[in-house]
Amino acid sequence: ISISVVNCFKSSLIFGLLYKIFDLDISSLYQLMLIAFIGMVPFLPTMTVAVIFIVLCFMFVIRYVLLANDNSCLEQVGLYLFIFILVNMYTGITSITRTVSIKIALITTLFMLVFYIIYFFVNSSKKFYSMVFILATSAMFTGFYGLYQKYSGLMDATWLDKELFEGVTLRVFSTFGNPNVYGEYILLILPIVFAMIFVSKKIVAKLYYLFISAILLFNLLLTLSRGCYLALALAFFVFICLINVRLISLFIIGLFAIMPLLSDIVISRIVSITNFSDSSTSFRLMIWQGTLRMLKDFWFVGLGQGEAAFNSVYPLYSFNTVFAPHAHNVYLQIFVEMGILGLIIFIGLITVFLKTIISYKCKSLDDKFITAGFYAAFSGFLFQGLFDYVFYNYRIFLIFFIILGLSIAFINIKKREHIYDKGYKYNI
Repeated sequence: ISISVVNCFKSSLIFGLLYKIFDLDISSLYQLMLIAFIGMVPFLPTMTVAVIFIVLCFMFVIRYVLLANDNSCLEQVGLYLFIFILVNMYTGITSITRTVSIKIALITTLFMLVFYIIYFFVNSSKKFYSMVFILATSAMFTGFYGLYQKYSGLMDATWLDKELFEGVTLRVFSTFGNPNVYGEYILLILPIVFAMIFVSKKIVAKLYYLFISAILLFNLLLTLSRGCYLALALAFFVFICLINVRLISLFIIGLFAIMPLLSDIVISRIVSITNFSDSSTSFRLMIWQGTLRMLKDFWFVGLGQGEAAFNSVYPLYSFNTVFAPHAHNVYLQIFVEMGILGLIIFIGLITVFLKTIISYKCKSLDDKFITAGFYAAFSGFLFQGLFDYVFYNYRIFLIFFIILGLSIAFINIKKREHIYDKGYKYNI
């Protein structure tokens, strides 16, 4: 049944063309389901995503768990993630709001497991490019919806200082309910899509990824998220440095060249970054101060996961009775939720991951573009984490670990291909 379904899928005219243009590969029903799932993540409610993923996890364990690839790239990153999962579950059980935190710990643990599924399953270049294609295509549709919000007037300015930005009534948030969250989603996807412009061999594929990059960039501007603007600039700076450090001068020229093309609203948002009278900026500063006061008493074991745990204590330490659902900083939030051990393991996980990416000796220019895209995506996203709790939305949390798994899988695929090129024996 699985083979016949896949064959029917391949034989259809539209998908047959996609196979040839984008160098895709869908060789099993499970892969088809996994790709469909990843494509639907931005559009489904969190609990629906969780239920579907449980089914995929069960199917994966039954069929694929014994078909592990070489673990050379998995060892450190996978170990750190495993320890982080254990700490995550422990702090859920010991939380001051145990009933709520355990549920959150179960969902986040479930979503972190996608790293292992992606790593073990994506074992060829064509499977990898199939995953990138569906991530890009899914992002494109979020961009279409963002444009619909812009030109239909469905957006609002709930997240703006009304006095400083009087007359601004629209901020795009697409399917994520919050413009900052949508901006963080774009930060994860855009650098990888941009890299595919250079990697793709066919002109149609190059134009497709260029089109998606333009849509996502325009949507990012429409979010009016200042932190995401800075993060994207950092991401592309990192990307260019990894490709050819001599291109930095062109990057700087490009920044100055694009400024006259930006709208007055976008420019005013960028200029207001250092304006501490902006309610958004002062709001974050007070939340960070309150969170640091909390950490004096809860630095060792943490409070446990979730808004309920945070707000059961935060009002006792807050400044000017400022309400906050989280610390507006991913590192402070992990620290206050999971204690010092959770923060150390998370930083260790990110450090080992980035070291794995940067230390990979690219065998081709295409490899260099892909690894630079991954490194840039995580650099921008983690930089934005300084100004916001980027894991507040569970779908963003899931997509983060999907891309984490894809990046490590890619390096493992390329190492294996290099061994084949050398003529060495390799067991899959």
